[in-house]
Amino acid sequence: MEIHMKKHLLPGLYVAVIMAVSVPALAYAEEPADEAGQLIEEMESETETAAETKAGILAEMETNPAAQSEAESEAKPAAESEEETEAESETEAEPSLTMDRESVHKIMLAMGDQTLRTTRKFLLKGGVIEDGYKGDAGIGLQQMLVEFGCDITVDGAIGTKTIEALHQVQERFGLALSDQIDQSVFDTLVPLLLMTRGEDSSEVDVQGFYDAARGEGYYQYLKGCAMAGIGKYYSAREAFENSSWQDSQERAAACVQELPDSGLLWRNPDITGTESGLTFTVKGSEDSSGMCFEVYDTDDQLVSVVFVRGSSSAKTDLPAGTYHIKDGSGTEWYGLAETFGPEGNYEYLTFSEEEDVQYNAVLENGQYELAINVSEIEEGATSVGAANVGWEDSFQEE
Repeated sequence: MEIHMKKHLLPGLYVAVIMAVSVPALAYAEEPADEAGQLIEEMESETETAAETKAGILAEMETNPAAQSEAESEAKPAAESEEETEAESETEAEPSLTMDRESVHKIMLAMGDQTLRTTRKFLLKGGVIEDGYKGDAGIGLQQMLVEFGCDITVDGAIGTKTIEALHQVQERFGLALSDQIDQSVFDTLVPLLLMTRGEDSSEVDVQGFYDAARGEGYYQYLKGCAMAGIGKYYSAREAFENSSWQDSQERAAACVQELPDSGLLWRNPDITGTESGLTFTVKGSEDSSGMCFEVYDTDDQLVSVVFVRGSSSAKTDLPAGTYHIKDGSGTEWYGLAETFGPEGNYEYLTFSEEEDVQYNAVLENGQYELAINVSEIEEGATSVGAANVGWEDSFQEE
């Protein structure tokens, strides 16, 4: 493969590379030790409250025979006939997908997220989040939904869009839809968020809980749903392939996305300026394959992502400056977050094939072209090399 880059009308570069797409991952700080103690105190406080409530009820029953009689009456089955009673006894309730409070506490501690803890404290006190609510607890819920891949504003004001996003997440994981968020609904989502973040809690056997609730392979199925929800389709495919639950294999096959059309896939909204135009041209390539180009500034900040399908061109406008470029190529596309997966080919531009030194393209005001697979080098163009990198090194750690 030969790649060249040139500046039209003026002497310049002519370049060659192969790269991968990267979307910065969220980072989560560990929770300080004093907050861990505070969380334990919250757990103990909840336990004491429950014990006091139980003790009060027992005391009332001992001193008030009518209350005891009423409690016993409420405890009796409400079946209207023997046949109805027998039918109900034969129908087993589906195991709950809500973990016990202590397990959820441990997961919250592992995630170390104060915003989510604020929301849960509100719900543990009997609070409810619904359409029309506005406050700090709403911020935690909206933040959670954004991490699940929903496109909503995080401002603490709960409206139709937030409730629709909640329904979207609940449908993704096969949960019952709810318009109100109480402690039980929130706690059901917490371990699924841990799964979505790709984190694990050494204190809680999350996989064991889900597999016990629905059967072996259910945890991997949920993990596939979680990864697909945030656009990590290769990771989703792996999870579905490791599950034998229901339609997991069909879901795995569906994770391979259609190759995008040639064009700009993403542009950093924080970087402005369009003085320099950079066109990526690929020649001699089949329509069943594609190349994805990443452009970084000197601070290693991703500026734009461009895709070229088959033999065609795509352009990005950039502020004048110095850039380095990576690219990736392949035939199976897994979305912007995971591009061509580990089966793809990934490289970064170097000064020559012999010298493994990162190439820096200096773009002044004007139009430039990066050409792939050209038959000959045009006058004024510079030929450069490329160094192979692994899939993980290409973008996943950035």
